[in-house]
Amino acid sequence: MKITKLIILTLVLIYSNISFGQIKTRETAQWYAGAGYTFVIFNDSRMTDSYPLFSKSGEFLKEINFFGGVKLNKSLSVEFSPSFMFSNAATEKGFNYTNATGTQRFYVPTQTNFLSIPLNIKAKYYPFTLDLLSFASNLYIGVEAGTVYIKEDVTNYIYTDNTMMSFVGTQKSENSMWKPDFGISIGYGTTGKFGYGFEAAYRIIPLDADNKFPLSTSTAKNMNSINLSLKIIFGL
Repeated sequence: MKITKLIILTLVLIYSNISFGQIKTRETAQWYAGAGYTFVIFNDSRMTDSYPLFSKSGEFLKEINFFGGVKLNKSLSVEFSPSFMFSNAATEKGFNYTNATGTQRFYVPTQTNFLSIPLNIKAKYYPFTLDLLSFASNLYIGVEAGTVYIKEDVTNYIYTDNTMMSFVGTQKSENSMWKPDFGISIGYGTTGKFGYGFEAAYRIIPLDADNKFPLSTSTAKNMNSINLSLKIIFGL
């Protein structure tokens, strides 16, 4: 998988930089913390239909992230980065679902609660640090890994088919799980007592696709996404 190979290559470069940096010089570590807002665009069509970036109802998918870390030297930093992704939007798109008895029905969500909490350790490598006063010195490549808690509950109206002419009933379904979480990113972040940053990332979260429930987290193959973040950074 190309993304996995790229993550491994980045980790090798970061490890090489740590080893070289430890031999070459000792630098003062700089601690920092911050928060950001992320626009999440799911790749799987089932997830996108259920949780679009924006919906006609006015509700939308939201992710707030926090981070705290240390810049070990001018080329490397490591941080802990938890996030909270949530949505209460009920999509207007229904979907066909075959239940445990083998009966296919058309489900239309009416109430939705979706929560995802990624908990990741992230490493950032700054490749352009020869001139610390240049714009490029604040550019970085990041890799992260961890775990994510996912919880979804949806109340669906059930019809015999997609014409929605014959109403069958209402059903509430719930699903929760822990899954591995990986990501790779490129970004820009200023340093000092107060700074800002922006980042583009690709997040990888596999799902079981066990089809046990009429829910996106049970029927989609993954929760992979493109993430676009704006950040505020505080030096400690």
